[in-house]
Amino acid sequence: MTKISKKYIFWAVIAILFTLFYILAENAVRPFAVSFIVSYLLLPIVNKFEKMKFNRSIVSGVIVSILFFSIIFASSILIPFLYEKVISFLNEFVITSDNLSQQKIHKLSNMLHIDDDTVVKCKAYLQTAITKFQEDILHTYPKKTVNSIINIVATIVVMPIITFYMLKDWRKMVTSFYIMLPHSARGNCRLLMHQIDTSIFAYLRGQLNVCLFFMIFYSILLHFSGLNLGFLLGIMTGVMIFIPYVGFLIGIVICLVVAFLQFGFNTNFVIISLIFTAGQIIDANYTTPKFVGDKVGIHPVIIVFGLFVATSLFGVIGAILALPITTTSTILFKFLLQKYKTSHYYA
Repeated sequence: MTKISKKYIFWAVIAILFTLFYILAENAVRPFAVSFIVSYLLLPIVNKFEKMKFNRSIVSGVIVSILFFSIIFASSILIPFLYEKVISFLNEFVITSDNLSQQKIHKLSNMLHIDDDTVVKCKAYLQTAITKFQEDILHTYPKKTVNSIINIVATIVVMPIITFYMLKDWRKMVTSFYIMLPHSARGNCRLLMHQIDTSIFAYLRGQLNVCLFFMIFYSILLHFSGLNLGFLLGIMTGVMIFIPYVGFLIGIVICLVVAFLQFGFNTNFVIISLIFTAGQIIDANYTTPKFVGDKVGIHPVIIVFGLFVATSLFGVIGAILALPITTTSTILFKFLLQKYKTSHYYA
């Protein structure tokens, strides 16, 4: 076995062991992983203040404190409000679907080219699912929350501390990481980390601007369209745009279903459909090209594939982090492919 082969086997074993460790200790690792992501996102702010001669430790402490106290304050206001609104909406949804007229059912079946019985079965299935969801919100989820309250409190207390120390000692962490690497790998590793960092930050900045624009756009227009919970649904759709392709699709489907149950196929439904059509035109021709452009340089099919893989492996967090994960994986794959093509194995 050659020296190069042993080196690749060694790093493959390290990667496998790291993956197994994460799987086995997922609950313990999760707060550290989330803190790492938060630290990474806050790093440019801390670095800017440090360049202005502010003490890094003080800046890190102030920023982390502001962030987490803001989250706690916002959650204490928003969660009860959203809880009440969701329960009210679900009750209204069940009543509205109960009163769904035969005329609306017939129109829907003609539009989708299916028989009326199928639409009725779908309606019954939705009612059952909504009723179960209501029971879960009222009974199951509160019990689970009470049972895991210690873990929640521990996470809330521990995460700001971890985030603070990661921000404060970020350079030491990076230096320690590079010191552990073989001398021959440090140059390539720095290059890869720079490419990943540049791509991810460029995408995040652009996509957050797109989300903010459409949160305002959809929330205002859906509110004035008369849609039930239009303001909240607009904000939700804007936030979900952060998840490539699928997020917007989920948002528009939910809004159109609510619009159909509330209005049927009348002028209001058409107006809401036109709002989303206008949103897509603006996104395709202005917001995404201007704010995001081709920052990542990954084919849409690869992005969707990465989204499904990340979601299946890590759930909701995977869906949110799908693009950064896919970007990192793609850059690493391109690097390994280039190394393979210059090796004697490709000759």
